[in-house]
Amino acid sequence: MMTSARTAAIRVAGNDDLDAVLHLHTEQGTRPAGPASQQERQTWLRMLRLLDLRVYLAVLDGKVVGTATAMEMPNVTYDCAPTLFVEAVVVRRLTDAAGLLLP
Repeated sequence: MMTSARTAAIRVAGNDDLDAVLHLHTEQGTRPAGPASQQERQTWLRMLRLLDLRVYLAVLDGKVVGTATAMEMPNVTYDCAPTLFVEAVVVRRLTDAAGLLLP
């Protein structure tokens, strides 16, 4: 049996992605169900304005299935190599991901 091709991508989140990110966290149990609070909306906008912070999204067949937040911190040690903090990693449990291969 032949399966149809899947599309997978990693991209940086934007203004319109807050609901998808919050939905993942709701599924994981780290926030209550419901619309974004005013505090969450304000925090999201602040996060998007920070130059050294990025929220990454894993997208499978057009649907957000994972998220991770990364923040780069300058460092004067180790020949000035920056330090990267990765937080708030959430991936939806995929029951239909058979055969998915990422390049």
